Amino acid sequence: ALGEKRLYLIVQWKYLGKKNLNLSMEEYVAESDAVAELVTEWGIANMVKNAIRESTAKPKTMTQQFPGLFIPLEVDERIVETW
Repeated sequence: ALGEKRLYLIVQWKYLGKKNLNLSMEEYVAESDAVAELVTEWGIANMVKNAIRESTAKPKTMTQQFPGLFIPLEVDERIVETW
């Protein structure tokens, strides 16, 4: 609904070694692990996996704005308020 607070996980089409992803291997793994830990803690890991698996989204060209997959997260309102 309009004005409703929501959380989304945004999966961007970036990968280690791509020029616009300025992370070392250690930073990349740490960020990926942090996201995985949160979605697991919130009990939505399977929901996120399914959303990624079922998505028909494809990487976009560099000329298109904000390429990626937006996954609305079904989490407790307290989590939404915290973030």
